[in-house]
Amino acid sequence: MSILNQVKISLGQSILRQPNLGEFSEDHSLILAVSGGPDSLCLLHLLCQGAFFSPENLIVAHLNHGLRKSAHDEAAFVKDFASNHNVRSIIKKCDVAALARNEGLSVEEAGRQARYHFFAGVAHDSGAKYVLTGHNADDQVETIVMHLLRGSAMTGLRGMQISSPLPDSPDLTLIRPLLQVSRSEIEAYCVEHDLVPVIDESNQDTTFYRNRLRHELFPLLDEYNPGIRERLQEMAIILNDDDSLLDELVGREWERLFIDKGSGWLTLDRMGWHSTPIGLQRRLVRKAIHTLLPNLRNVGFRTTEQAREVASGAHVGSKSSLPAGLSLSIGYDDLLFSVEDAAVPIQNLPQLKNIGVFDLPVPGRLTLGNGWIIQAQMLEGVDLRRVLENQDPWQAFVSVANPKGIIVRARRLGERFQPLGMSGGSTKVSRVMIDQKMPKRLRTKWPIVASHDHLLWLVGYHIDERASIGVESKKVLFLQAHKEVDA
Repeated sequence: MSILNQVKISLGQSILRQPNLGEFSEDHSLILAVSGGPDSLCLLHLLCQGAFFSPENLIVAHLNHGLRKSAHDEAAFVKDFASNHNVRSIIKKCDVAALARNEGLSVEEAGRQARYHFFAGVAHDSGAKYVLTGHNADDQVETIVMHLLRGSAMTGLRGMQISSPLPDSPDLTLIRPLLQVSRSEIEAYCVEHDLVPVIDESNQDTTFYRNRLRHELFPLLDEYNPGIRERLQEMAIILNDDDSLLDELVGREWERLFIDKGSGWLTLDRMGWHSTPIGLQRRLVRKAIHTLLPNLRNVGFRTTEQAREVASGAHVGSKSSLPAGLSLSIGYDDLLFSVEDAAVPIQNLPQLKNIGVFDLPVPGRLTLGNGWIIQAQMLEGVDLRRVLENQDPWQAFVSVANPKGIIVRARRLGERFQPLGMSGGSTKVSRVMIDQKMPKRLRTKWPIVASHDHLLWLVGYHIDERASIGVESKKVLFLQAHKEVDA
C-alpha cells in the first residue's frame, strides 16, 4: 500500500471516530506540526497532493525551541516550503531551556509540553479540531521500549495511538497519519519527490534518552532479532485491542459502582468494589484519578496499588494519598476520591447532629447524624480473648467505674487523652485526628464517648489507656457504632 493511501485511511478512520466533534467536511482546518525533518515534510507534501481534503485549509505550525543555532534557519525553511505550496504557516519561538529550568523539567519534556501548548493555541485560534504530527512506526517502537524500561502497564506498552486527545487539550484530537509507516519508507518518499528535509543534528546527541535507544540499544536488539521493530508493532496492535476490551469492561464496572460526583470529588460503591476483579480495580483507581485530574500524567503503579489495597481492606475512616493533592477516603459504604479542600457532602461517616453533650444510656443507644447510632451494654465478666482479638474499629471494650455517667460529645479545645499503647503518654485529640488523616470537615462533630473525667473512646480510632481492660476489670462496657440499616 502506498504511503498516500495509508495516510488517507488513517485520517479517514481517525476523524470518523470522533463523533463528539461533529461531521467533518473539507472546509474544516487541520493543523500540521512541521519541524522540517523527513517525517513532517513528507506528510506536508502528501497533504498538498490533496490527500483526503483541500490543502487550502491546512495550517502549518512550527515551534522554534531556541536550542540550536540552526533553529532559526529551520523555521525559515518551513515557512518558505509552506509558502511555496500555498499553505499558511504560523511560526513561533520559545525558550525551551528556560522553561525546563523554571519548571524543573528535562529539556525533552519541556519541549514536548511547549509544542503541544503551541499547537493547541493555533488550533483554538483557527477553530480547528485536529492536530496532525509526523510520528512514524520507528517512533512507535522507540516509545514502547521507553515505556517498558521505565515501567508501564498495558496502556503504555500499546504505544501511541493513530488518534487520541491532544495532551492537556481534550477538546482537540491528535492524529498521527504516518504511525504505521517506517522511517525508511518516509526517507525513500523524500528522495523520490526531491524533498530535501533539514537535518536536526541533535538527533545524534545520545545524552537524550530517546537517541540513546535509537543509536545504542536498537542496534543491539537487532542482533538478537532482526525483526524486532515489526514484532513490537504487532504487539502494540494486539495490546491496543486487548486494552480497548478492558476499557469497555471498566466502563461497565464504573456504571455499576458509580454513586455520585461533584466539584473535585466522586464516590464509588464500597461493597460492590469487593466483587470487582483486581485487574479492573487498578483501572478503576486510574479512571477515578483521571476523571478528577484529566491532565495528570505518569501515575505510578505503587501509588495506584496502595490506593487499591486501602479500598479493598482498610477500615472506615482510612485514607490513602494520591498524586497532586488527591486522596482516597474509606466511607461506611462508599469510596471517596477527592481533591484537597473539595466541598464533599458528609453522608456516610458518624457525626453528631449538634455540638453538645449527650447522655448515653447503659444499656441503650444514642442516635447520631447521618443515620448512625451508638449502642452500649454492660457485659457480665471479662472475656480477655474477645477483647484482644477485636479487629472491628467500630467496637470498643472499656472499663468504667460508673456506667450511668457515660456521655457522647465532640472534642474540646486543646483536649488531650492517653491513647492505648502509649504507656500513659498523652497527646492532643486534634493531633490524632490529623495523624489518622481524618478529613478536616469531619473533625468538629466527630463523636467521642467519655466519662465526666476523661475520654473513653475516640469512635473508630482509639481507646484511652485509663479505660483499658485488664484481668481485674469488674465493669466492662461494650460500645458499638454503626449505621442503621434502614437509615
